[in-house]
Amino acid sequence: MILINRITILLSLVLTGLLGANNRDCDIITCGNQSIQPGQSVQLWASGADYYSWCPAEGLSSTNTANPIASPEVTTIYTVTGYSSGDNLVVNGDFESGNTGFFSGYTYQSNLGPAATYYIGTDAHNYHSNFYGVDHTSGSGNFMIINGAGTPNTVVWSQTINVIPNTDYSFSTWVCTLSQYSEQYLAQLQFSINNVQIGEVFRSPSNTNVWDNFYEIWNSGSATQATITILNQNTQQIGNDFGLDDITFNNLSSCESSSQLTVFVGESFSVGSIVAPSPICVGGSFDLTEPQVSGGSGWTGFWQIAPSENGPYNTLVNNNIPVSYNGNYLRYAVVYDGILFYSNIVQITVFDIPVVNIVAEDNQICEGESVVLHAISPNNTGLDVGDILCTDGSFVKPTNWPINGKTAKGIVFYVDSSGEHGWAAGLTFQTGYQWSTENVDIPTLPNITHWRDAIMDLDGYGNTQKIRDFGNSTEYPAAWSVDFANGWYLPAAGQLNVLYGVQVAVNNSLNIVGGDLYPISNSGWRNASSTEWSYQYAIGVYSDGDVGFTQKTADYWYVRPVVSF
Repeated sequence: MILINRITILLSLVLTGLLGANNRDCDIITCGNQSIQPGQSVQLWASGADYYSWCPAEGLSSTNTANPIASPEVTTIYTVTGYSSGDNLVVNGDFESGNTGFFSGYTYQSNLGPAATYYIGTDAHNYHSNFYGVDHTSGSGNFMIINGAGTPNTVVWSQTINVIPNTDYSFSTWVCTLSQYSEQYLAQLQFSINNVQIGEVFRSPSNTNVWDNFYEIWNSGSATQATITILNQNTQQIGNDFGLDDITFNNLSSCESSSQLTVFVGESFSVGSIVAPSPICVGGSFDLTEPQVSGGSGWTGFWQIAPSENGPYNTLVNNNIPVSYNGNYLRYAVVYDGILFYSNIVQITVFDIPVVNIVAEDNQICEGESVVLHAISPNNTGLDVGDILCTDGSFVKPTNWPINGKTAKGIVFYVDSSGEHGWAAGLTFQTGYQWSTENVDIPTLPNITHWRDAIMDLDGYGNTQKIRDFGNSTEYPAAWSVDFANGWYLPAAGQLNVLYGVQVAVNNSLNIVGGDLYPISNSGWRNASSTEWSYQYAIGVYSDGDVGFTQKTADYWYVRPVVSF
């Protein structure tokens, strides 16, 4: 099977690290070279970093966003610099600790009827009947709820932070509007550091409960402290109401990389998308269909392949893909008027030729009866499905059990081609767990909304780590119920799919060691995976091996941990 990792356009130029050998690469990806006709515009974009800075400014709608609009009058080479930020240095920037850690010239009170007042809360409507807005991050946390002052230069929020001289920092905050009035009443926020304004005056969004982001990059120069100040320069008494949340100030010196792209102004030219080739096994080949190329003439095109998405790319000599290309990336490159243009990128996967054994649930049946068959990948080099993992790290064949001095720990349900590594399931189920106690999307976990994609998620350990990093044992009982410190984790949906495919062999061994058997048919059974479907649902595997979604907050999840060896 060939997996599409990400459809995107990759910049051809090699990324350049600017800070030294100790700084990791930001791995910036851009939209690549673009072509427009005179007077037209094109959307540029970059990804792979936390903050961005574009230059030159000519022809750009903004220089400090990930996706500016470019409208140059002549062909222009743009450089985008991406920054990866360190820890947030602002104390209580998300206001979850309440009214502490900062200074304000406004009055703190829960009645926000008067101007120049503020309160830290979860829902602005609780403190003013005409205010509408909730926390930026989750919708249920705290944020700073503000009735704007009628006096100019009144400090809304301020904090002093120690900084390192001659170092880049990023300042960012999220702003929302709390009451719906015309544009002239919107808050006009001025941000300054050490009494020097940074960026343009920022107007709050036109609609209520919509959050917009302000950020600027600031260099400390000779300063050892940064006093950050937020002022509201709109002195209207009506409708000048806004919220602040997730204020951050980060050291950017940990990573800095830049890339270039060209916006060609002339005859419009573009390269279309390529289609992922059909799945192949080692030694096979596939046909590559060139993408649609629009505009221009006299261009030359060729296929390129690279071991990583960011290159380096080499010309593909022929369409025969050896197993060494497993996980490589393909794209189509076109040279037009001396400028390189690229298609999207697809990732290829080359599998070893599979060998499968067939196992029957019953070896003797009568004429007219039926029997369930299971396909099991054999392993002729050592371990196999159904082997017993012991607490001392050794393995015992089920036909040799029991052995004095050996205690079972798990049952092997997958072994890789080396015959030495794979996955083992725990001996017992834990029942009655919730996946989570509230419906919240975990931003570091991808939302997988189709069973075909879910069964390709095999990183249960990484998923469990992300869940536990995001919330505690009260909030995410299933992921915290496993003995993670000793290597156990909540399996991914793909791992459970593999396990249920060999559940007969696993059950045979579980029966030998006295473990909890997997049910063959139980409509109420939901084996919890660490794969997330959405903010409300997670992937569960049913007793018949079917993959589906189940409410996270349901209290009938079953948990059987898995360990890698």
